[in-house]
Amino acid sequence: MTPVYTLVESRPAARQPNVGCMSRLLAACSVAATLAACGGQAPATRTASSATGIPSPTATPLPSVGSLRMMKPPIAVYHDEDGYLDLWVRLNRPIKRSDISPDENGDRIVSLEALEGESLIGATPSVRFPTCYTDALDVGAAPAAGKRIAVELKLGPKQSLKATATVQHLTHETHPARLLGCPRDPHAHICSGKVSTKYLTIRLETAYRTSCGVAREVMTSVGRWANPHRCHYKLCVTKHRMHRGFRCDAYFHNGGEGPPAWQIECKKGRAKVRAYADESSKR
Repeated sequence: MTPVYTLVESRPAARQPNVGCMSRLLAACSVAATLAACGGQAPATRTASSATGIPSPTATPLPSVGSLRMMKPPIAVYHDEDGYLDLWVRLNRPIKRSDISPDENGDRIVSLEALEGESLIGATPSVRFPTCYTDALDVGAAPAAGKRIAVELKLGPKQSLKATATVQHLTHETHPARLLGCPRDPHAHICSGKVSTKYLTIRLETAYRTSCGVAREVMTSVGRWANPHRCHYKLCVTKHRMHRGFRCDAYFHNGGEGPPAWQIECKKGRAKVRAYADESSKR
């Protein structure tokens, strides 16, 4: 809220006019009138804020690339218990493929970066808030609460959106999507639970334009053929794509670091279900 200052006029006791002061006042008025007559501009009158030495607040322009722009400064939340930094940005619309410049291999990759941290899940739109993107970063030592950090949403190697975030530490009152005012999609659902299979544990994640019950049925079917030992990168998906009417794909998820993990995504028209799979309970 912009501070409001009230100028109170004081009424000193009557005194004789100072001839020197009146002369200077008349000269100043004459200069102002001359400038106005010649198309010039009279000296600006000091405002209450300048008189008190308090600068008027100015909004920092938010970054944009073409028609894509940030709507608010990013949110950075450090999770002390799990030791990672959660980044959130809100955009005016979902990112399109054409917004992302291809790298040397032709891949179009979106990433969120801060404090030279290592991405844990990759920059992805929140299923419930499709114009808000998030990622978790391993940044080493915990940054102090209140520290201002540079956040960069990279749209491929050639362009990005850069802004500054203030680090918060996670509490029960921390709600990044609420702080950013992320618009919610009523068709999106966060799912819980897991499906245990012969080789994998499949953890349900999201369901879009369908229910979490359908997501469980689809992933149970996927688990019957998913075999990381025969098909390490794609879980043999090219041989078994259709499950309960959904066409499925699987992607090796962790880039070769840490325990093997896969993202499973299945689509049927506009409906989509996602799950995360690993061998955590099969060793």
